[in-house]
Amino acid sequence: MNNYDSTTGNVLGIKSIVNSSHDATFAGQDATTSVATQLLLLDRDGVININHGYVHKSADFDLVDGIVDLVKRANVAGIKVAVVTNQSGIGRGMYSEEQFVDLSQWMFRVFQQQGAWIDKVYYCPHHPQAAITAYKQQCQCRKPETGMLEQAISDFGVLSQNCSMIGDKALDVECAIRAKLAKAFYFPAVAGDRSDANIGSGHELLELLSRYEGSNTKVSTIGSLSEVMF
Repeated sequence: MNNYDSTTGNVLGIKSIVNSSHDATFAGQDATTSVATQLLLLDRDGVININHGYVHKSADFDLVDGIVDLVKRANVAGIKVAVVTNQSGIGRGMYSEEQFVDLSQWMFRVFQQQGAWIDKVYYCPHHPQAAITAYKQQCQCRKPETGMLEQAISDFGVLSQNCSMIGDKALDVECAIRAKLAKAFYFPAVAGDRSDANIGSGHELLELLSRYEGSNTKVSTIGSLSEVMF
């Protein structure tokens, strides 16, 4: 059975999936019950998996080099880990919401089998030009809107200044800045990424930083996930 979250505090209707496994002990602590003081937010396509374009099957889900080790490091440090991902492929009718949930639960298991734990996935199925009417909307969750980040911060009971985010697009950095996170790591497209989403993102990032000059969010460009410092 798919485990959709029904958090009572979810006033924006943000959709999320909980890692429901009960076997999550890392570094002597239970990842399911430990109290959160810090939160690491990860974009999915381009950060967790190589972005082959609207990935919705496990056969096409190729992990980005270093992502498992990154999540392990966060686990050992007692940092909660959540995914925040735009999934307009649902609204476009390319795959169903149930298919996405199934793939997310499979992803949880893949990480767990390698000794790493992801707590939750937040996702936005909407798009202003979605083919499916129910998903055709200007929402508060599609990045760079901050709804998913705000919901995660609320759910985990952390302060925004104790949160970091990693994304492969300028819009991820913008989202982190607008949500007043402590750190935003810009991780450009990795080898094998066939998406055109990163074309021009370097210039977009520079323009973005000029627009948000004075922000307290520390923005860093990284070439490897091993460069991420909590």
